[in-house]
Amino acid sequence: MYKRTLRRGVVLLQTLVISVILSMISVMVLKWVLGRYMMATRSFRSNVSKISGHGVFNSQFPTWPTSGVPANVTASVPQTTNGASSSQCVRIRTSGSAVTITVIQDPDNPSDCPP
Repeated sequence: MYKRTLRRGVVLLQTLVISVILSMISVMVLKWVLGRYMMATRSFRSNVSKISGHGVFNSQFPTWPTSGVPANVTASVPQTTNGASSSQCVRIRTSGSAVTITVIQDPDNPSDCPP
């Protein structure tokens, strides 16, 4: 009798240990998958922002006067991604011959972007 109870306890302990190990492995795999997903999402959003910024720059550039480049140009770019609408605030700053393009994805304060 005592041996049968001992065996049952050992089997339950082994089952518990295996289930804990499997759950730890599944958590590690899930963290790895979500990390890769976040990295891909950030890369995609960064590329979309860069392309939008350069698109605004290329659309604004022909309207600049030949006498000089304006110091600051700000534009709001509406976007639709996967059915969800969002906006980007694109700022183009020039100093001398250098042009800096800054893109803010989904600005917190809507007044930061022009209408």
